[in-house]
Amino acid sequence: FNLVVEGRVLNGMIADVVTLGTPVRYGWDTSGVGKMLHVVNHRPIRPDGKRWLSKMDLPQIAWEMPYVSGGDYVQQLAVAGTDQWPSIPRAQKAIEDFREMFEPYDGFERWLECARRNTRCQNDGNCLLVDYPVQVENGPREHLFGHGCYTDSRAMFFTTKEIVEGLYS
Repeated sequence: FNLVVEGRVLNGMIADVVTLGTPVRYGWDTSGVGKMLHVVNHRPIRPDGKRWLSKMDLPQIAWEMPYVSGGDYVQQLAVAGTDQWPSIPRAQKAIEDFREMFEPYDGFERWLECARRNTRCQNDGNCLLVDYPVQVENGPREHLFGHGCYTDSRAMFFTTKEIVEGLYS
């Protein structure tokens, strides 16, 4: 990352960044970044169109998840506290120290608090909320609980067009 910020990798060029369903976890260091666009599979539950207040629609029971009625559940639920634990003891210690400083809750309570506060849009860059027509009849292995829609072959042209318009219009 430092090579990008210092301009040595891209020879001084600035990179535009697009994320597809990236969970809202931490702020982005936007130095060395031109434009930033976050594309999120979202089922609107607010009738007033105020997308900046868009909250995730958590499933009420586990059986709702295969029907992806709330959009991208991976983007919604992969908040702070859901990381895979590393096998290296030094890395485990570093994560524990980081969590003590920045993530004050422990275990399930911490995850639930992060999930409750979560919104669909990052603070850095622009956010595009898209109601992708996920094919639920294909099952979770195909749609990945709403997270696989971004790179589905039927959606690639649409997604690419939205990215170009979102960044350069």
